[in-house]
Amino acid sequence: AEAAAETGPDGRHLQQTTPTCPLGCGLEVTVSDNWDPENDPHPFEAGMGMYARDEACTGPCGDFCDRPYNQVLGTGRIVWHQSNCGWAVEEMVAETLTPVTPVVCMDDVAAANSALAQTGDDYDANA
Repeated sequence: AEAAAETGPDGRHLQQTTPTCPLGCGLEVTVSDNWDPENDPHPFEAGMGMYARDEACTGPCGDFCDRPYNQVLGTGRIVWHQSNCGWAVEEMVAETLTPVTPVVCMDDVAAANSALAQTGDDYDANA
């Protein structure tokens, strides 16, 4: 079901023409028809696509819910901005981790036996 969505007079309420949808509520982020790639070379391509409303929101589609809309095929999300002035699209950025050199540990048979109170006949030379 196609629905028009906009910020309502309270600045938070999403108004839509369709009240409910059996598949859930969502939003689609697209490029504007008047987008000019020569003057705006950095579109938010990773953020474009379909977003599903968080399942914790149980009211009709269009009712404000202070939970994110999560990108269906991606890592983005749409959240109510902390300024309370509108919505913001966030993109999760993958952080490259530096591999850690593994530490080589040597067995300490005497320490293991001491920790387990193994002495005399109980001493394990393979501990």
